[in-house]
Amino acid sequence: MDGKITIRVAAIVVDKNKLLLAKHQKGGLTYFVLPGGELEYGEDVMKAAEREVKEETNLVVKAEKIVWIGEFIQKDRHIVDAFVLCKKKSGKLMLGFDPERTNEIVLIEVKFVALSKLRSLKLYPPKIKELLIKRKFPNEIQYLGTYS
Repeated sequence: MDGKITIRVAAIVVDKNKLLLAKHQKGGLTYFVLPGGELEYGEDVMKAAEREVKEETNLVVKAEKIVWIGEFIQKDRHIVDAFVLCKKKSGKLMLGFDPERTNEIVLIEVKFVALSKLRSLKLYPPKIKELLIKRKFPNEIQYLGTYS
């Protein structure tokens, strides 16, 4: 089977019971995701999480630990997601850019959202919503399985 395997790093940044989210608009859909993007060649997962948050939100964070691994598999796409718990260090929140999307604007807003309001949002992947609301971050990496 031909297809591409991508490693995506997603940063979990909780500050004062609010979660940092990136709002995307693509293919007629509007939804939220954790800030993140593709792991670059030669880059480690922790540095990728820090870089992606800086690019998309202007915030400086410190990656602390990988908490979940999950996989999105559909047709010719296979994405391995690494979810990294990060701590906010400095910076002023502002809309940055998504260098992986040079031909279209997908990232339209970045903001902190109260954990209590996550249930009402379209958040991808949906499998992490309850884990985020409950702030259930394991001591060891937890495999979430596959989602589509």
